[in-house]
Amino acid sequence: GAGFTWTRVADACVAFGRGRSAFVAMKVLCANEGLMSNFELLEVLRQRTRETPVALLPHVHDPFPTEMQCSDTLKKTPAGAQTKENLAKFIKAVEPLNLTPAECLNLINSKPTTDVEIHLLVEDCEKRLKESEVEHLLKLSADLL
Repeated sequence: GAGFTWTRVADACVAFGRGRSAFVAMKVLCANEGLMSNFELLEVLRQRTRETPVALLPHVHDPFPTEMQCSDTLKKTPAGAQTKENLAKFIKAVEPLNLTPAECLNLINSKPTTDVEIHLLVEDCEKRLKESEVEHLLKLSADLL
C-alpha cells in the first residue's frame, strides 16, 4: 500500500508506555493514521519538496503551494533543527518519567525552555514530577530538541 519505512515519534512514545524498546524502525502501513511530530511532518514535506534524495512517498505531482508554505513554517520551529537520533535519545531519556504519548509529543514539538512551559505541557506536573525531574526535562529539551 502507501507504506514506507519510518520511525514514528508518537508510536515510540506509546511503545515505551507498553514496556517495548522505544524508537524502533517500523513499517507504516497507512500514512494517514495516528499523530505525527512536527519533525516527522517536516521530513515528509522535505520528500514532497524534493529537498532530500531518497523519496519516502511517491511523487504523483509537484508539491502544492500549501505544502511549501507549511515546510517553510516548520523549518522555523524546533522541528527544523531536530534529528531522528536526538529524538530517539530524548524519548529514551524521558521513559522513566511515565509521560503520556501526548505529553511526550507536545514536549518534542514545543521544545520547552522554562519550568512554566513544562507545567503547561505535563498534566498534574506538580503532583507527578519532582522539581529535579522538571529541571532534567529542561536540560534534555535544551540538549536534544
